[in-house]
Amino acid sequence: MKSEVSDALKATSTLRKILDDEDDHTTMNTMSLEEVLKNFDTKNVEFIRYPILRAKHRATPIPISTSDKPNGTCILAIDAFFQFFKELTLGLKFYQKGGSVDDVNRMISALKKTFKLNYTTPYFVPTPDEGIVKRVANFVNKDFGNVPAKELRDVKREGFTVRILKNELADLGLTTKFPEIQNYAEAVYFDVMERKKERYLRTCDLFDAVEHCQLNCTLERLPILKKFVHNQKGCHRVYGLECEYCDGGENPETQKLLVLKKELAELQKAHDKICKEYRQKSREIQELEKENEPVVKRMKLDDSYELSIDDEERNAPSTSNLS
Repeated sequence: MKSEVSDALKATSTLRKILDDEDDHTTMNTMSLEEVLKNFDTKNVEFIRYPILRAKHRATPIPISTSDKPNGTCILAIDAFFQFFKELTLGLKFYQKGGSVDDVNRMISALKKTFKLNYTTPYFVPTPDEGIVKRVANFVNKDFGNVPAKELRDVKREGFTVRILKNELADLGLTTKFPEIQNYAEAVYFDVMERKKERYLRTCDLFDAVEHCQLNCTLERLPILKKFVHNQKGCHRVYGLECEYCDGGENPETQKLLVLKKELAELQKAHDKICKEYRQKSREIQELEKENEPVVKRMKLDDSYELSIDDEERNAPSTSNLS
């Protein structure tokens, strides 16, 4: 954080310019360690690595130790954004109730104190209170509060497939809002598979898949939001996202991963095709059995009749015995 670097350098009397002059009460800007070491005298400053910890659904707040905010906490803006979107799609079921990406754009604009879309480097925001969620909920409930929305169905013990995910997207009514949403299902599904915690996919994994399919659709329709996610280093956290701003395509590991994903997608398609053919053959066999049921019964009767005749012939006394 620029503010922490600024305080440290001022304490050592090596700073001639305030670094955090762009900060306000809602934003704490950052700069890279490389930039600090290159441009400032830091021989009397010790840097401590502080990991950013995250639970599944939200980030752990980081204590702020600056003169302006001695007892505060903060999180990265991108973490606040993902928390906002999860609440919007899964909690409030915004798109299921009829909301549009234009509505999302207006909400983001209304929350511009938190989400500054023009920032090109990561930044921190004070730990969001329930105010953000409350404002979003009020916005949604104002127009869609009485609109019913379906719940996700529970996943069976053996998990779920791409086909089941696509069916769930349709059943939730999301294909009406986003006709293209099923196009993201395969890429999202394989990212969910890579991150699953158990042997089989669970209901919580289906929630993640449905959320990220909606997120992909939103980012593609709102390029400024997609650029914001990229600038805040959040692209790798969006399942199935293809970011044209990232240079990941030149990375051998990323290229290898893309090849594996493609192969997995082809295997899934082949598997689905075989299952479809098997189901078709099973139906054909059942239909044939039904059509030929009278013939089969008649053949069984004929066989039993022949067997009874053979038994009678074997049991009949021979002429030699009679004499």
